[in-house]
Amino acid sequence: MQATIDTTLLLRVHAEHEWLQGELLALLDQLEDAASLQGNELQAALAYLEVTWGEELRRAEQTDAAYDRLQRASTTDTTASPLGSQARGYYRWLRNFRRALAARVEPYMGGAALAGLSM
Repeated sequence: MQATIDTTLLLRVHAEHEWLQGELLALLDQLEDAASLQGNELQAALAYLEVTWGEELRRAEQTDAAYDRLQRASTTDTTASPLGSQARGYYRWLRNFRRALAARVEPYMGGAALAGLSM
């Protein structure tokens, strides 16, 4: 059984949000409390941030593609699903969450943080 386009977007948004909270947000909290990092831990955390942010850009690209599919389908389908509206709202919220995290990543990565993120 294949998931509908709106369900696919909801699942993508939810998965990206959970990943952001579990991986990126935890790492940023650790970096912002740099006093807790000793020796080479700071360099290792910064290197991990670079890898983690790259993974986020990949995940964001997949979620954005799911949103684009829903938008294209909405222009041809006259029977809009209420689930599609919820998926769009959750997606808009996720984009704002991404922007907030990108602002926190920016000091550690420079312009690279915002460069790959679609706004």
